[in-house]
Amino acid sequence: MKLFGVNFDFFNSSFFIEINVTTFIILILFIVTFLIVLLFFLMSYLFYFFEKRFFDKF
Repeated sequence: MKLFGVNFDFFNSSFFIEINVTTFIILILFIVTFLIVLLFFLMSYLFYFFEKRFFDKF
């Protein structure tokens, strides 16, 4: 069976699946770290904003 010039009778699919799983895990790790950093900066900005807005009246 040939598809896009690749002979799938001799195609080792375990290596391909392993590469896909590792890239998927790396992608999930990057997304989680990005969201944690984004939430940290958002919390610090909101804390600064509300401190300036409501508690620095004196």
